Amino acid sequence: QRTTNHTAFPLQPALKTVNGTGRQEKKMIVPMTEEYAVRYLDWSYPEPYEFYNIPRAHYDECLEEVMENLPYWFAVIDENDRLLGFYEFSFHEENEEKVMEIGLGLCPEETGKGKGLEFVKQAIAHGRRHFCFPDGPVVLRVLDSNQRAIKTYERAGFKVYGEQKASSFGKPVTFLCMKNSGL
Repeated sequence: QRTTNHTAFPLQPALKTVNGTGRQEKKMIVPMTEEYAVRYLDWSYPEPYEFYNIPRAHYDECLEEVMENLPYWFAVIDENDRLLGFYEFSFHEENEEKVMEIGLGLCPEETGKGKGLEFVKQAIAHGRRHFCFPDGPVVLRVLDSNQRAIKTYERAGFKVYGEQKASSFGKPVTFLCMKNSGL
C-alpha cells in the first residue's frame, strides 16, 4: 500500500460518517498535490451536472491554474487516500470589505447524498482557521442552474446578492453570487 506524506487537518467529528460496515470513516483536509489535482480533473459528472466536467482540450490549462495556486487549494480525502472533494480559497475586497471566496466540489460519487451542507461548513471553518480569517463575509459563485447546490448554500446561510455572466470553455454561463455574513 502506498503512503502519502502530507500535513493533514482532521475534519470535525460532524463530518465523520458511518459507512456500510458500521464503522466511522476518517476524512482529512490535506494540501492539494498534482496527483490529487489530476484525479479531480478526471471526475465525470452525469447530466445535468456535466458543466463541471473539464473538457480534455482545457485539461492542461486547468491543471496549470491549480498548480500555480497550490497554497490556496486543499483536497479532502478518506483514510484510503480516495479524493472525496476539494476546497479552493481566495481573498479580495467587495464594497470596501475584505471577503473570503470559496470554491468547492464533491466527487461525483459523493453528490446527492446529503453531505453537502457539512462539506460547505467544513470548507468555511478550514478557510477561517488556515488563513486567519476569523470573521467577515464568505462569498461563492454557483452555476444558476445548479439548484441542488443553491439549496445547500441557502441552508448554510448564503443569500444571492448578484449574478455574473461569464464564458466557461467557450460557452456562455450565468453564476449566482452568494454571500454569508454570519458563519
